[in-house]
Amino acid sequence: MTRRSVALAAAAGLLFGTGAAEAQTWRSGTATRQVHGEQRLQVEVELAAGTFLLRPGSPGTLYQSSVRYDADLFASSTTFDAAGSRLDIALKPNGEDGHFDVGDQPEQRLDLTLSPAVRTVLDLRFGAATAELELGGLSLDRATVQTGASRSVIAFSVPNRVVCHRFELEVGAAEIDVTGLGNARCEHITVTGGVGEVRLDFTGSWPESAATDAEVTIGLGTLTMRFPEGLGVAIDVERFLASFEDAGFARQGSRYVSAGFEEAGARLEIHLKAIFGDVNVEWIPAVR
Repeated sequence: MTRRSVALAAAAGLLFGTGAAEAQTWRSGTATRQVHGEQRLQVEVELAAGTFLLRPGSPGTLYQSSVRYDADLFASSTTFDAAGSRLDIALKPNGEDGHFDVGDQPEQRLDLTLSPAVRTVLDLRFGAATAELELGGLSLDRATVQTGASRSVIAFSVPNRVVCHRFELEVGAAEIDVTGLGNARCEHITVTGGVGEVRLDFTGSWPESAATDAEVTIGLGTLTMRFPEGLGVAIDVERFLASFEDAGFARQGSRYVSAGFEEAGARLEIHLKAIFGDVNVEWIPAVR
């Protein structure tokens, strides 16, 4: 785990107090901007606690956001740099000793939609947050997602509109599901898991000539990988006191290769490093 993810997990721990705040001042805010010739948008979101929903919006609307938060404990900011075509959204505690008791208070919430017509770079960081991200249908160029103590779902329900150069996921003490990675059209995928549960679903509409490489590292958690039948998959495994389910693969030294890998049109090559974790593999029948 990097220093950044450790800091996120530590911040998440500070946010859960033993009792509710005596007074609350709930505030709401919205922000929107229409597309004015932007060819590219960089989005950075930092959310300490609450629920975050992200999805494609109207092609003509560059972004639209709405937030609801407890102003006694948190500060919210949304800024857009037109010159750099950069959107920054943050929801952070007012002080290091702030507490947020999710059992006694309504959840804070951030909703964000982005134009599917503008090439987008995402940098998303969560502490004690629940995230539901629908990235399918966007023009996603690159994405970095870092989680602390959270439960997150990342979906590519429909194909990405452009080739994604890199998708990076860093998971702390969290549970996360990533579905439809075949729709992501990513050239490089990096996943680092700490002590959580990670599920990577590689189903979707793989381009016929797709060639994706992935680096997946799992620590004390559990990793489940789901592959569609017919996808050429090769996995280089480096493990220490970790289990690896090799069903559907033929072993070639430290390398595991799926049937028909050499003839497959779409290929996925994974370098897997597992330390004390459990790695499970599932094969999904191809859609007829």
